[in-house]
Amino acid sequence: FVGKSQNDKSEWSISKDKCSLFAPSSVIEDAKQLSQILSRKDMKKEYPKGKLLCDGRLSDIYQLKKRKNTFVVAKIALCDGTVTEDILFREIYYLTKFKHPNIVPILESVRTCYTLRSNSSSEYVWLVTPMIQAANLSVLMGKKKWKVPEIATIIFQLHKAIHFLHKQKFCHRNICSENILIDAKGHLTLLDFGMVTKFTNPPSLLGTIGDPHYAAPEMFRGLPHGAPVDIWGMGCIASELANGRSPFLEITQKKTKAIDRLTMFRCGCGIVPNLGSRIADLALSSFVHGCLKFEQQHRPTAKELLGHALFKQAVVKLDLVKVVKQCTRRKRSSLLVHK
Repeated sequence: FVGKSQNDKSEWSISKDKCSLFAPSSVIEDAKQLSQILSRKDMKKEYPKGKLLCDGRLSDIYQLKKRKNTFVVAKIALCDGTVTEDILFREIYYLTKFKHPNIVPILESVRTCYTLRSNSSSEYVWLVTPMIQAANLSVLMGKKKWKVPEIATIIFQLHKAIHFLHKQKFCHRNICSENILIDAKGHLTLLDFGMVTKFTNPPSLLGTIGDPHYAAPEMFRGLPHGAPVDIWGMGCIASELANGRSPFLEITQKKTKAIDRLTMFRCGCGIVPNLGSRIADLALSSFVHGCLKFEQQHRPTAKELLGHALFKQAVVKLDLVKVVKQCTRRKRSSLLVHK
């Protein structure tokens, strides 16, 4: 994660002593208080074996068998006093506060010396959540041509989760296809709450956080940001579902990701392609165009989007059984399923 200080405009990298640049100090204090009340138990006895799903830079993710035919997912990170620990503590803290059908639920959080790989003198934090058969939206994205009612159904659920957060004055700040799961009936679950923080009006948060292809222009311009970054991310996902690829990637003849249009935001040019004009459906076009306004104050709020015409095309459930099975069969690592 790289960003700029509002005062001196110099580049900085997030470290433990600079966490306040991307979250209020009170939040970090709450997260650290949470670390003192994490339960302690013998995880080796309860989960003697686990299947590694993802060996990540910040944490490892395992599939665990809890009891007969019941599986859970555990995110495990070392308690090393760095930003990695703070991010996981923050995620645990907020997931215990947020209860919503489109937000990943939490089963338990544990501090232990057991890592599934070996016993250790170091301590680790476990974040345990339920598991379902679902596929990552980033994998699903290119597997089919999405119809407008399908796009409306997915975006409607994503909007409900974002609106829920914004009503409580929190923003997610990492809305991207990698952090969204879709099951065979089209139910959406939003993941990754390690970057969630309170926002203010006017915006006061700083830094460039999350996937750069979904990050809002104000992040790259070194400006204070807030809730509008989530609206921008939602617009990017709607555009990607409609057009079949990320709105800010150019594909060369060799089909490699060659030109990153986000460089124009780093320069503060303010040149945003009119992605809505590429979409035939007027409601979807209007939605994308509104969410991807360059200036954050010109984007609609989550509350203002409640009655948008696009959501009138949403359906109760989708039939995605075939494509979800195809994705989870071919790429097990995409099965980071937490609902």
